[in-house]
Amino acid sequence: MAPGNRRHIPEEQKQLVVIMAHTMAPKDIAAATGIHRRTINRILETWRETGKCVRRPLELGRPRILTTFDVSFLEGLVLRTPHIYTFELQQALFVHTGLNFDKDTLRNALIRRGYTRKTVSGQFVYIYMISHCDEDISLSIGGHLRETKQIPS
Repeated sequence: MAPGNRRHIPEEQKQLVVIMAHTMAPKDIAAATGIHRRTINRILETWRETGKCVRRPLELGRPRILTTFDVSFLEGLVLRTPHIYTFELQQALFVHTGLNFDKDTLRNALIRRGYTRKTVSGQFVYIYMISHCDEDISLSIGGHLRETKQIPS
């Protein structure tokens, strides 16, 4: 195999390499499988460290900018004042952490926790609700608008 070439090695094949390592040397495994010796050593090192052939991250994708503590703080604000606007959440979090987060980031964090934004009778008012299995439990009962201006999403 030419140096510098990369190819995907399926997890099943990596498991076979680990099984073969019980009776064979990495040099012999490389000759039998066509996998480079350094790759075999890396597979075996991963196996010794983790007990698995493949490293998988705990969470997929980009790391979250908001910590669990920040999201819990937002949840507490929503529980205390269900009619709170997103920009008010943004301001409170800025005062709390000193960091300015985008309103969409805050909204998405609450959505991941099960909160949704609802519109009431065609007027734009934020009512945060939490969904539990088959039923929706409203955290605000009977809403009045605090302001009459239209709120951007």
